[in-house]
Amino acid sequence: MDEIIARIKEYVLIINPELIDDSYLDYVIDEVVDRALLYTNRQQLVAGYERYLDGDYYSSDYYVDATGTDQPILPIQVEMERALARVVVGSYKTIQDNVSNDTLNITQLSDNGQSVSYGEGVVSYLASKDDSDIFSSVKVLLDKFRIPTIVENT
Repeated sequence: MDEIIARIKEYVLIINPELIDDSYLDYVIDEVVDRALLYTNRQQLVAGYERYLDGDYYSSDYYVDATGTDQPILPIQVEMERALARVVVGSYKTIQDNVSNDTLNITQLSDNGQSVSYGEGVVSYLASKDDSDIFSSVKVLLDKFRIPTIVENT
């Protein structure tokens, strides 16, 4: 998974070389990747991919391509990586535009109780947005990689 995230990070820095390669960018990338895995129902493929990389895999962790070579079932397909890089850049810019790194944002304000609550803008932006807001530009592409949820009818 680290290799996939590293490639997405490379694409992010190619799309917008002005971004600073730091833990803040890493957090945004990790959050977008996690959301993409959940959105596409592919989070269960991460363990199989990591087993494949370690050389200890089950037949369900890979497929055989046209040349007869074992290929891993990727949790994030190569075709998704550039699209997710665009989502990371968009999310990063949106957060930068709406949140100052020097101050905490006011998240709740009461009048008669005279209380003010502050919150972390980066965390609240990514946690509070709907998938359709975060993935708006690539939602159609991600829908093609969704694994259906199968519910047993009793």
